[in-house]
Amino acid sequence: MSKKKEELAGDIALSLGILSQLYTTRMNKLLSEHGFTLSQFSVLSHCSRHSAESWTISSLAKIMEINQPGITKIVQKLLGKELLSVTKDEKDSRRKYLQITPAGLKELQSVYQKTEPDVSSWFAQWNSGTMEEFNGNLQRLSAWLGENRDAFGE
Repeated sequence: MSKKKEELAGDIALSLGILSQLYTTRMNKLLSEHGFTLSQFSVLSHCSRHSAESWTISSLAKIMEINQPGITKIVQKLLGKELLSVTKDEKDSRRKYLQITPAGLKELQSVYQKTEPDVSSWFAQWNSGTMEEFNGNLQRLSAWLGENRDAFGE
């Protein structure tokens, strides 16, 4: 007997919660060997995908869904490693803009290369078609969640 869509949605949500915890734990272990937490790496990755843009602490906090003190701590760590740079707004010196540095891009690429064997092993038993379908489904879910991050119970 097949399940109703609502039951399947609940099953998927539960699986995503378990997957999220397993992924976070594994990535934190992998990244710790390179001096990063998953949160630090995620912020740096986000800044690299949008490297032409500058970010404020507030804009990063919102897009990364991390509270202001948390994102400030992450940014301070990345600034200390010179992986991000900061420039002050010419009109308002209290406002600061963050951008990934060339060293940040290089470090990010290095960590991607060093973690690639482990990440590839996750999918060793998958064929390309299955991976493409899974990736497409993840992208669709991610897009919906991103577009509806503030909409609850609607």
